[in-house]
Amino acid sequence: MSEKPTENTVSDASIPASATMGRQGKLRKVLSMQDLYFLSLGGIIGSGWLFGSLSAAGVAGPAAIFSWVIGGIFVLIIALTWAELGGMMPSSGALARVPQAAHGYFAGFYFGWAYFVSAVTVPPVEAIAIMTYATYYIPSLTKGGVLTPEGYAGSILVMVLLFLANYFGINIFRRFNTGITWWKLVIPSITVILAIALYFTLNNFTGYQGLAPFGAPPVFSAIGTTGIVFSYLGFRQAIDYSGEAKNPARDVPRATILSVVTGIVLYTLLQVAFIGGIKWSASGVTAGDWASLSTSASSVYTTAPFAEIFAVGGLTIWAAILLLDAVISPAGTLGVYTGTSARILFALSEGGHLGTKTGEVHERYRIPWVALIASLIIGIVFLFAFPAWAPLATVVTSTTVFTYLAGATALMSLRKTAPEMRRHFRLPAASIIAPLGFIMASLIVYWTTYPYTLYAFIAIILGLILFAIARSRGAYPVNDIAKGSWIVVYSAVMVVLSYVGSYGQGYIPFPYDFVVVVAVALIFYFWGTRSGYETEDLKALKAASAAQSQAQP
Repeated sequence: MSEKPTENTVSDASIPASATMGRQGKLRKVLSMQDLYFLSLGGIIGSGWLFGSLSAAGVAGPAAIFSWVIGGIFVLIIALTWAELGGMMPSSGALARVPQAAHGYFAGFYFGWAYFVSAVTVPPVEAIAIMTYATYYIPSLTKGGVLTPEGYAGSILVMVLLFLANYFGINIFRRFNTGITWWKLVIPSITVILAIALYFTLNNFTGYQGLAPFGAPPVFSAIGTTGIVFSYLGFRQAIDYSGEAKNPARDVPRATILSVVTGIVLYTLLQVAFIGGIKWSASGVTAGDWASLSTSASSVYTTAPFAEIFAVGGLTIWAAILLLDAVISPAGTLGVYTGTSARILFALSEGGHLGTKTGEVHERYRIPWVALIASLIIGIVFLFAFPAWAPLATVVTSTTVFTYLAGATALMSLRKTAPEMRRHFRLPAASIIAPLGFIMASLIVYWTTYPYTLYAFIAIILGLILFAIARSRGAYPVNDIAKGSWIVVYSAVMVVLSYVGSYGQGYIPFPYDFVVVVAVALIFYFWGTRSGYETEDLKALKAASAAQSQAQP
């Protein structure tokens, strides 16, 4: 008879199978460096390039180019912390697994659930983007940027089709993703070249109240509220599919970093091309009215921003190609995130948080099929809850960045608790980059603004009900809850700051609110780092790593 777990012990059932490879070993290890890079790049180049430039220009005007650069640099620094962790602990759904190894079961569930909420909402975002662009030809799909019944039906159909592309195995999906990502990289690149060569107008940057017509604050708020960070978040795909990689220790860090750098260059140039290509006389709004450009029903750019630049300019062939791309690019990202959300559920099951059924691997196709079906159903629920692109993209951004905080604290914690584990990529100057990444992630959370921070917090807290149910069954040690409490307090504090700051009620004006966020971030960074300890997951991972090292010649 097994011993009943006490508050300071962990039951065998709660030790994740992923620590000893369990059902992770049933997944096919076929992904190359290019596959991983294209998974991340395919996650980055989606509906963000179709709508992000318009939305950012509406908030920050021409200064939106700085929003893309700043947001990209912030995400790159965050990605650097995860690059080391992804190569060190490769597994499918790694962004849910790593926090648990570093901070324990409570923090592992908190971050894993938050990450699942963010990942499972991306497919409906991309489906909405497809329907919005398709409105150019079928006006009944959306009304005022919101899905109609026909739009809902079309969105669900697209989500089901991409679900099937994932269901029949990683080999089929990686080939599909490779082809579609090449298209997604080439078409925006040609768009930049053509738009700048044919339609670029310098006065769009220098006239109409200048480069920053709304001042500095909107440059930062645009990062979180207009799809900028949302667009960059795809870098995590290489990490989340690392359990199916041939050489994850080497390839995951490379693919992660390269995808973000590619995204920064491409998205910044797209913003330049869009602003320079606007023809105000044909826009349907007053020249220089950046806000109306993206929100007014009379603006010709609201439905298909880049396609309209070429349609107005007379290059209708390329406008038609962009309308085709408006289906292909979001569909590719939709497919990637359909698989990602399933792998997060799979990792949560492996971590002992969900029933073992959720972690079942299909015997033939070698994919987490139950988690895949569950992700599809939950994604459709979110589709009905947020039937417009920008609000749902903002919710995704807020919940996702909450999860990225774990990269900085886990990195420094594991440097102390697991120094002997092999790191193919070891982040230089980690003691500087890690807290900097935590600060930047905190600023992005703040810039998503209230009430979106509140929505994200509520979604995460609802997940804790599941944790409480599991705790009542004796599956978790009490001391884990105490060690992970910092992230709950942090999340609540960030909601309050977003409410009282310059983007909320204005009780703390700009730029003093930024200073407060930085100070708060540093406090929680050190609290979170100190909360790390040698968890049961980490002990099992160390044992598996040592055995693997001994087995190698």
